Amino acid sequence: CQEGQIMFDVADNAYRLRPLTDSPLEFEKYEFRNASERSAKDLVLRKGAVKILTENRIHGRGLELTGLAKVNEDRREYRPQLLISGEGFVGRAECTCSQFRQQGLKAGPCAHLIALRMAHAIREKHRREGTADGDDAVAVETRTFGLREGKNETVFQLTLNQNSLRVRWGESGEPERTQQFRFATVEDARADYQERVADLVEKGFLDATG
Repeated sequence: CQEGQIMFDVADNAYRLRPLTDSPLEFEKYEFRNASERSAKDLVLRKGAVKILTENRIHGRGLELTGLAKVNEDRREYRPQLLISGEGFVGRAECTCSQFRQQGLKAGPCAHLIALRMAHAIREKHRREGTADGDDAVAVETRTFGLREGKNETVFQLTLNQNSLRVRWGESGEPERTQQFRFATVEDARADYQERVADLVEKGFLDATG
């Protein structure tokens, strides 16, 4: 089907020969929609060229990604940033490159924004498969949990930021209490953060982050 040689007949539930072109299609010509997509894939394939610096889940808004794209040809580093909703739509996009500063998104996203989105998709795939390494672990994230009992709702907000952890909690609509913890390493902070998340879930709190 990709080569344009056969088609699927829905009525007969069968494939049948139907050449659409005189010669085989050259897939490399159709792999990308534009030059930015081609450049983005090239960046992602370069070891260490694209990094996700922070992942921050913002209550009611989605996942905020901040990245770093090193482009050797430009001798520059760029900082793309995306806000992705729970449904996967991009709500905000910014980059420090000249293309974005001059045109914004009028000509479509720049290569650095596309590369950040691709890098995040790869990271999520690794997480689902359980093959994420230390560089793929979350270092910055905010999650909110709520538990309603009658007319009252108790809310906890956990914010992981590198080697620190901030916990806010209280009754909805009432003044919050706050605790700040600092750890020797990012790994220690992440472990405590994940333990607190698991404890809240076990107590019946619902994740209200998205």
